[in-house]
Amino acid sequence: ARESAYKHNTLIVCEGYMDVIALHRAGFPYAIAPCGTAMTEEQLLQCWKTVDEPTLCFDGDDAGKKAALRTCERALPLLTAGKSVNIAIMPTGQDPDDIIRTQGKDVMAQILDTAIPLRDFLWNHAIQSFETNTPERLAKMEKQLYTWAGTIKDTFLAKNYRNNFNDLVWKTFKSNRASLKPLSQVNRLQSINLSDKQQKILLSCFIN
Repeated sequence: ARESAYKHNTLIVCEGYMDVIALHRAGFPYAIAPCGTAMTEEQLLQCWKTVDEPTLCFDGDDAGKKAALRTCERALPLLTAGKSVNIAIMPTGQDPDDIIRTQGKDVMAQILDTAIPLRDFLWNHAIQSFETNTPERLAKMEKQLYTWAGTIKDTFLAKNYRNNFNDLVWKTFKSNRASLKPLSQVNRLQSINLSDKQQKILLSCFIN
């Protein structure tokens, strides 16, 4: 698969050899698999020698989702500028072989084309796995996000991940609350047509 991966600047990493065979037959000759074992750090480094951002395409069942998460967690300490992974989200309970046999190569190509970056995969996993309806529960999710960012050995990249997670948490959970600030007393007074003397009397009452 190395020659095809170089040519197309794409490398698909799936779970098993049947998926690799199905993908090659369907016109994706840059597919590889770790032959049923968990993806290792050495294998990730080998992938990065070929392309900058290989695409993980694991099964859509619970085991496949857990395997994708484990691989992402193994990848985090190894990340450097320009080197990462993308994750193709498979339909629930299906693998690449299933998709190609039942829906065709075009559907498989669409799934691969819409693969998401590592940061988005971790974010989606966090908001699906944690309750966020209380400050304590939201803090638990934030702690997990920062734990992931903290495993990145590249300090500049780790900082970028923390900042990205901060922005996502703020925009998703906190920005609406911040926008609901009550009008200040001064603004309330300015919205009423009062004389200077009347305003001073009201302010004196508030102060007292």
